[in-house]
Amino acid sequence: MAFSGFVLQRDLQMIFHLPSLIVCFGGMISLSMADYGVECQSRVIVLMGRMWFRPTDSVDTVDALDVRVGHGMIAGAYLSGVIGIILGLIQIAVHFGDVASMRSGLAIALYCPMYAVVFVEGLLHPAVRRLEENLECP
Repeated sequence: MAFSGFVLQRDLQMIFHLPSLIVCFGGMISLSMADYGVECQSRVIVLMGRMWFRPTDSVDTVDALDVRVGHGMIAGAYLSGVIGIILGLIQIAVHFGDVASMRSGLAIALYCPMYAVVFVEGLLHPAVRRLEENLECP
């Protein structure tokens, strides 16, 4: 039993790298917040949450700005993945002689784009498509 807990914990550590998660998701939120502001982004996050966690409930009215904010969040997620690659490569270059320090830079450089792609293709694209379906055309 204790061995399975150790293996499970080790496997989770291989999947989740906290600095990469912070760079990827924090970058997505801050980049889209810089474009559209806190109010628009929080409205879209609430709309997406309602679509994911209560799909049978009716969603508030969706306008074109909500869809643009959703697309901005997608662009921000991809851009934060690229920023993570650059930050990881800089960290590798700074700690080039020390192998232990280079590992964290390599992890950031490899995990950030993976998190960005998984988050965008798994959550954001389907949610933005559902926003587009619920868009009220004049």
